[in-house]
This record gives sequence, structure tokens and C-alpha cells, in this order.
Amino acid sequence: QQTIAVSHTTEDKLAFVFNLSLDEEETELSIKKDNDLVSLDVRTHHYLTVLLARYRMQDMQQGVDEHIQGWVTLKQLAKDLGLSENHINIQIHRARKQFVEHMNHQFAQTLIERKRGQVRFGSQRFKIYKGQNVETSPALL
Repeated sequence: QQTIAVSHTTEDKLAFVFNLSLDEEETELSIKKDNDLVSLDVRTHHYLTVLLARYRMQDMQQGVDEHIQGWVTLKQLAKDLGLSENHINIQIHRARKQFVEHMNHQFAQTLIERKRGQVRFGSQRFKIYKGQNVETSPALL
């Protein structure tokens, strides 16, 4: 199992690369640091994570302040995914657990941030591919 060593000085060098199938049935996530790319494989919970990244991207494009970008209620997320809030919580747990396993650092816990009934993707450095095409990529990447 590959891991990426992360320190406070390298947090800002991490990038997250999502690869969605055209029908969005499969989502692969990779973590990039410098020239290293670690695949977290295809997992169901990566679709939740990519959806959170999309919410963040919408707010970034609309010029929303960085501190409030991407926050969505669990109720809205459950509606958008067609899942119960309990199932959403299970997927968030699985995603965070996988981040911790592959990043070997407590920083992984901040990649899906939570506060009173809301959640968001904690990074602004990501790229989303749908099929072979770039769907979205913030200028920070």
C-alpha cells in the first residue's frame, strides 16, 4: 500500500485527481504530490467526495469567500445522492479512513470537513476528469 508523507509544509502541494466514468458509475481518486501519484482506486465513497469538490468549485467560480466555500448540508447531500443521512455518514467515515491510510497524517481528517449538519471538501487543489475530458480544475492546480 502506497502512502504519501505529508507535513504542514507540504499540505499545500497536495492535489486530488478524480476520474469519473462518463455515466458517473465509477469514481477513482488519486493523490498527487510533486511527481508522485498514489491511486486510491475506484470506491463508492469517492463519488461523495467528488460531489463535495463540485460544490466547492461552484462557490470558487462565484467568488465566494474561501472560508465558506463548498459547505453543504447533510440533508441536501443526502437528497443529491439519493442516500440516507446515515449512509452519508458511513461514506464520510470510509473516505476519511482511506485518506488516513494513504496519507499517514492527521491532515487527512481535514479533507472532508464537518460542522453542525454541514460538510465540505477541505482542499481547493483538485482536478475532475469525466471520461477523458477535464470537467473542472481550479487555477490553483
